Amino acid sequence: MRSLDIVANTPLKGLENLDLLEVSMADEMRCWERNLAQPLRFENFNYLENNPHVQGLASLFSQLNSKAQEYAEKIDRVLVPSLAGEQLVHTDLRADNLLISPENQGILIDWPWACKGAAFFDAASVIVDVLATGGTYKPERIAQSSEVLSSTSSELIDLVIIAFTGYYLYAAQQPPHADTHSFLPAFRAQRAWHLASWVLDNGI
Repeated sequence: MRSLDIVANTPLKGLENLDLLEVSMADEMRCWERNLAQPLRFENFNYLENNPHVQGLASLFSQLNSKAQEYAEKIDRVLVPSLAGEQLVHTDLRADNLLISPENQGILIDWPWACKGAAFFDAASVIVDVLATGGTYKPERIAQSSEVLSSTSSELIDLVIIAFTGYYLYAAQQPPHADTHSFLPAFRAQRAWHLASWVLDNGI
């Protein structure tokens, strides 16, 4: 998280023309609108019918469908406008895009989707990745180790988690095609299961 704090405090010299985060990530953050238009049901995941995470998700569909409109409205009204900013943002932070040097310093790699926007997004994405892999760390504990997140409202952090939950739920329903890896739907279903379970278990 210290590496993200350093990035957040680094001037965007020479990178002022990067795409805007609030524009580039808007569609992915608004996937609850798609889930609202096409309610979640087991048949949408029929090509993954034997996947244990989809079977687990099926038990949550009723609760998630009942919350879809609330989630969609909050993301559109609160989260997406809050993504605007003047910091360098990676936008695709996951464990496989983080390296740890022998000096125990974090190195962020793979920057093709870099944008200009609000610094809290990357830090909140780290929390999403921890939860999406079944991690048991509490978001508040992770936030305490981040200068950026310590000044970010818990509502915004929760909305990033909710938004990625919606994204993975929607993405897991899309069957693989020639341009994607065959493992992606199952990978997305697993992440959707962990995130959706956490969101509902915490009454968000």
